[in-house]
Amino acid sequence: MREIITNRFTPQDKNIAVNNRFGNSGIKKQQGSSVLKYDTLPLDGRTTLNFFEGAAARNFPLSNCGSDGNKLGVGNTLVVERIYLTLIQQNIEDTLFGNPNPINFSPDGTLSMGELNFSIANSTVLKNFPTLSLLPNYNYSAGATNDNVYLLDTNIVIPPLLEYIAQLRLPAYNALDYKNLFLRLTIEGSGSLIAPRTTF
Repeated sequence: MREIITNRFTPQDKNIAVNNRFGNSGIKKQQGSSVLKYDTLPLDGRTTLNFFEGAAARNFPLSNCGSDGNKLGVGNTLVVERIYLTLIQQNIEDTLFGNPNPINFSPDGTLSMGELNFSIANSTVLKNFPTLSLLPNYNYSAGATNDNVYLLDTNIVIPPLLEYIAQLRLPAYNALDYKNLFLRLTIEGSGSLIAPRTTF
């Protein structure tokens, strides 16, 4: 007979357990929250894009990492449950960004042929993840024909004060075809915010 799991290990449970191993036993007392981090880089011909590296120098709307850059502040954590890539066009006349699209709308399909690696404190936690898996036809977690959000099978915990970098490797492409186009990586899930007084 098939065994039934009655006590599910939640992302919050994993967050607390991982942080306890790092000596961050106070995480369970912080404010639980939904946390989302994004970083945006130009498609200027580079075949390696290091998302979140140097993100402190990129302000809104390119990144929401703030002065912490590619580290989470004290008491802040993120359990990466979902990832997605977005193609964004810049209007040169007013330098505004608009027209966000899934990566399958890229000019020559290059973006769907990439590989993503994710590391925390120089330890690889996601290796050679094909961006093709983000497309609805290959995305097991897609609920619609335009759903490019990928639900990770294993949640990745980012503890406070540890550097994290997502490196995307792309095949060679013509930068002229991608003029004024940027690529944004978004990671999101449950996490914590520092709560020096009380939680809600």
